[in-house]
Amino acid sequence: MSLDRTKISVLLLAVGALLLFMTLLTSTSSLAQTGSTCAGAREVNTTTGNGNKQSPVFNISGTSFRLNVESTATSSDPDLATVSIFVYPQGETAAFVTSFDVNGGNDDSSIVNAGPGSFYLNILSANAEYTITVEDCTGTASGNTQDGETSTAQANGSQDRRSKVIPRTIPKKRLPPTGGVPAYAIMTGAILTGVSLLGVGFVVRQRSRR
Repeated sequence: MSLDRTKISVLLLAVGALLLFMTLLTSTSSLAQTGSTCAGAREVNTTTGNGNKQSPVFNISGTSFRLNVESTATSSDPDLATVSIFVYPQGETAAFVTSFDVNGGNDDSSIVNAGPGSFYLNILSANAEYTITVEDCTGTASGNTQDGETSTAQANGSQDRRSKVIPRTIPKKRLPPTGGVPAYAIMTGAILTGVSLLGVGFVVRQRSRR
Protein backbone atom coordinates (compact mmCIF):
# COMPACT_ATOMS: atom_id res chain seq x y z
CA MET A 1 0.00 0.00 0.00
CA SER A 2 2.86 2.32 0.87
CA LEU A 3 4.43 1.62 -2.51
CA ASP A 4 1.26 2.64 -4.29
CA ARG A 5 1.15 5.89 -2.35
CA THR A 6 4.78 6.55 -3.27
CA LYS A 7 4.04 6.01 -6.94
CA ILE A 8 1.06 8.34 -6.78
CA SER A 9 3.12 11.03 -4.99
CA VAL A 10 5.93 10.84 -7.53
CA LEU A 11 3.54 10.99 -10.47
CA LEU A 12 1.73 13.97 -8.99
CA LEU A 13 5.07 15.71 -8.42
CA ALA A 14 6.10 15.05 -12.01
CA VAL A 15 2.80 16.37 -13.42
CA GLY A 16 2.94 19.43 -11.17
CA ALA A 17 6.52 20.16 -12.21
CA LEU A 18 5.63 20.04 -15.89
CA LEU A 19 2.59 22.26 -15.39
CA LEU A 20 4.66 24.82 -13.48
CA PHE A 21 7.29 24.83 -16.22
CA MET A 22 4.64 25.42 -18.89
CA THR A 23 3.23 28.29 -16.81
CA LEU A 24 6.66 29.90 -16.63
CA LEU A 25 7.09 29.67 -20.39
CA THR A 26 3.62 31.15 -20.99
CA SER A 27 4.24 34.08 -18.67
CA THR A 28 7.61 34.74 -20.29
CA SER A 29 6.01 34.76 -23.75
CA SER A 30 3.36 37.28 -22.68
CA LEU A 31 6.00 39.58 -21.19
CA ALA A 32 7.94 39.46 -24.44
CA GLN A 33 5.01 41.07 -26.26
CA THR A 34 5.14 44.26 -24.25
CA GLY A 35 7.11 47.38 -25.15
CA SER A 36 5.83 47.83 -28.72
CA THR A 37 4.23 51.19 -27.90
CA CYS A 38 5.98 54.57 -27.63
CA ALA A 39 5.58 55.62 -24.01
CA GLY A 40 5.76 59.38 -23.48
CA ALA A 41 5.86 60.07 -27.22
CA ARG A 42 7.34 63.50 -27.96
CA GLU A 43 7.60 64.77 -31.54
CA VAL A 44 11.16 65.76 -32.43
CA ASN A 45 11.14 65.96 -36.24
CA THR A 46 8.83 66.14 -39.25
CA THR A 47 10.04 65.76 -42.84
CA THR A 48 7.85 66.13 -45.92
CA GLY A 49 8.63 65.72 -49.60
CA ASN A 50 8.13 63.73 -52.79
CA GLY A 51 11.62 62.55 -53.66
CA ASN A 52 14.96 61.66 -52.13
CA LYS A 53 15.64 63.73 -49.05
CA GLN A 54 17.69 63.87 -45.85
CA SER A 55 16.11 64.99 -42.61
CA PRO A 56 17.74 67.34 -40.12
CA VAL A 57 19.54 65.74 -37.18
CA PHE A 58 17.21 65.07 -34.23
CA ASN A 59 17.97 64.14 -30.63
CA ILE A 60 16.52 61.10 -28.87
CA SER A 61 16.54 61.00 -25.07
CA GLY A 62 14.84 57.61 -24.64
CA THR A 63 15.96 54.14 -25.65
CA SER A 64 13.69 54.01 -28.70
CA PHE A 65 11.75 56.22 -31.08
CA ARG A 66 8.84 55.82 -33.47
CA LEU A 67 8.65 56.61 -37.18
CA ASN A 68 5.17 57.56 -38.41
CA VAL A 69 4.86 57.56 -42.19
CA GLU A 70 1.97 59.02 -44.19
CA SER A 71 2.34 58.51 -47.91
CA THR A 72 0.25 59.15 -51.02
CA ALA A 73 0.84 57.60 -54.43
CA THR A 74 1.44 60.19 -57.16
CA SER A 75 1.20 57.78 -60.09
CA SER A 76 -1.82 56.06 -61.62
CA ASP A 77 -0.47 52.75 -60.36
CA PRO A 78 -0.14 52.79 -56.53
CA ASP A 79 2.07 49.71 -56.67
CA LEU A 80 4.84 51.93 -58.05
CA ALA A 81 4.80 54.15 -54.94
CA THR A 82 7.58 53.46 -52.46
CA VAL A 83 9.18 55.23 -49.51
CA SER A 84 12.34 53.77 -47.99
CA ILE A 85 13.72 55.25 -44.77
CA PHE A 86 17.25 54.60 -43.53
CA VAL A 87 18.12 55.63 -39.97
CA TYR A 88 21.69 56.80 -39.39
CA PRO A 89 23.51 57.98 -36.26
CA GLN A 90 24.71 61.57 -36.54
CA GLY A 91 27.91 61.77 -38.54
CA GLU A 92 27.56 58.25 -39.97
CA THR A 93 27.11 57.75 -43.71
CA ALA A 94 27.91 54.05 -44.22
CA ALA A 95 26.49 51.85 -41.46
CA PHE A 96 22.83 52.59 -40.81
CA VAL A 97 20.91 51.47 -37.74
CA THR A 98 17.86 50.09 -39.54
CA SER A 99 15.60 50.68 -42.53
CA PHE A 100 11.84 50.90 -42.96
CA ASP A 101 9.81 50.62 -46.19
CA VAL A 102 6.27 51.82 -46.90
CA ASN A 103 4.84 50.90 -50.30
CA GLY A 104 1.66 51.46 -52.28
CA GLY A 105 0.93 54.93 -50.91
CA ASN A 106 -0.01 53.52 -47.51
CA ASP A 107 0.53 54.76 -43.96
CA ASP A 108 2.57 52.84 -41.41
CA SER A 109 4.72 53.20 -38.31
CA SER A 110 7.71 51.44 -36.80
CA ILE A 111 9.59 51.42 -33.50
CA VAL A 112 13.36 51.90 -33.76
CA ASN A 113 15.13 50.38 -30.75
CA ALA A 114 18.04 52.81 -30.58
CA GLY A 115 18.94 55.66 -28.28
CA PRO A 116 19.74 57.85 -26.56
CA GLY A 117 21.66 59.82 -29.15
CA SER A 118 21.39 61.91 -32.28
CA PHE A 119 20.14 60.56 -35.60
CA TYR A 120 19.00 61.57 -39.07
CA LEU A 121 16.89 59.95 -41.80
CA ASN A 122 17.97 59.28 -45.37
CA ILE A 123 14.75 59.00 -47.39
CA LEU A 124 14.51 57.41 -50.83
CA SER A 125 11.14 57.83 -52.54
CA ALA A 126 9.57 57.18 -55.91
CA ASN A 127 6.06 58.05 -57.14
CA ALA A 128 4.94 59.13 -53.66
CA GLU A 129 4.50 62.14 -51.44
CA TYR A 130 5.25 61.60 -47.77
CA THR A 131 5.18 63.07 -44.31
CA ILE A 132 7.48 61.37 -41.81
CA THR A 133 7.17 62.21 -38.14
CA VAL A 134 9.71 61.11 -35.53
CA GLU A 135 8.56 60.66 -31.93
CA ASP A 136 10.98 60.24 -29.05
CA CYS A 137 9.75 57.47 -26.71
CA THR A 138 10.74 59.26 -23.51
CA GLY A 139 9.11 56.72 -21.22
CA THR A 140 7.29 59.41 -19.25
CA ALA A 141 3.55 60.03 -19.07
CA SER A 142 3.79 63.62 -20.27
CA GLY A 143 6.63 63.20 -22.74
CA ASN A 144 8.68 65.86 -20.96
CA THR A 145 12.39 65.24 -20.58
CA GLN A 146 13.50 68.05 -18.34
CA ASP A 147 15.87 65.82 -16.39
CA GLY A 148 16.44 63.26 -19.09
CA GLU A 149 18.47 65.10 -21.72
CA THR A 150 21.28 63.05 -23.18
CA SER A 151 24.78 64.01 -22.13
CA THR A 152 27.55 64.28 -24.73
CA ALA A 153 29.28 61.20 -23.30
CA GLN A 154 26.09 59.16 -23.47
CA ALA A 155 25.40 60.23 -27.04
CA ASN A 156 28.95 59.45 -28.17
CA GLY A 157 28.86 56.07 -26.44
CA SER A 158 25.57 55.17 -28.07
CA GLN A 159 26.81 56.23 -31.49
CA ASP A 160 29.96 54.15 -31.07
CA ARG A 161 27.91 51.06 -30.23
CA ARG A 162 25.50 51.61 -33.13
CA SER A 163 28.36 52.09 -35.60
CA LYS A 164 29.23 48.44 -35.02
CA VAL A 165 25.82 47.24 -36.12
CA ILE A 166 25.93 45.19 -39.32
CA PRO A 167 23.66 46.81 -41.96
CA ARG A 168 20.23 45.22 -42.49
CA THR A 169 20.51 42.97 -39.43
CA ILE A 170 17.69 44.77 -37.61
CA PRO A 171 14.12 43.90 -38.75
CA LYS A 172 12.05 46.61 -40.37
CA LYS A 173 8.96 45.98 -38.27
CA ARG A 174 8.70 46.41 -34.54
CA LEU A 175 9.35 43.17 -32.73
CA PRO A 176 9.15 42.00 -29.14
CA PRO A 177 12.40 41.74 -27.17
CA THR A 178 14.57 38.89 -28.45
CA GLY A 179 16.59 38.15 -25.36
CA GLY A 180 15.06 34.67 -25.10
CA VAL A 181 13.83 32.90 -22.00
CA PRO A 182 15.17 34.48 -18.79
CA ALA A 183 17.86 32.59 -16.88
CA TYR A 184 15.59 31.95 -13.91
CA ALA A 185 13.04 30.25 -16.17
CA ILE A 186 15.71 28.08 -17.78
CA MET A 187 17.15 27.00 -14.42
CA THR A 188 13.73 26.35 -12.93
CA GLY A 189 12.64 24.43 -16.00
CA ALA A 190 15.79 22.30 -15.94
CA ILE A 191 15.28 21.45 -12.26
CA LEU A 192 11.61 20.64 -12.67
CA THR A 193 12.24 18.59 -15.79
CA GLY A 194 14.91 16.64 -13.94
CA VAL A 195 12.50 15.94 -11.08
CA SER A 196 9.88 14.78 -13.58
CA LEU A 197 12.31 12.39 -15.29
CA LEU A 198 13.44 10.98 -11.94
CA GLY A 199 9.82 10.40 -10.99
CA VAL A 200 9.03 8.63 -14.22
CA GLY A 201 12.21 6.54 -13.92
CA PHE A 202 11.27 5.55 -10.38
CA VAL A 203 7.88 4.29 -11.51
CA VAL A 204 9.41 2.36 -14.42
CA ARG A 205 11.92 0.67 -12.11
CA GLN A 206 9.20 -0.33 -9.67
CA ARG A 207 7.19 -1.87 -12.48
CA SER A 208 10.19 -3.78 -13.81
CA ARG A 209 10.79 -5.39 -10.41
CA ARG A 210 7.37 -7.00 -10.43
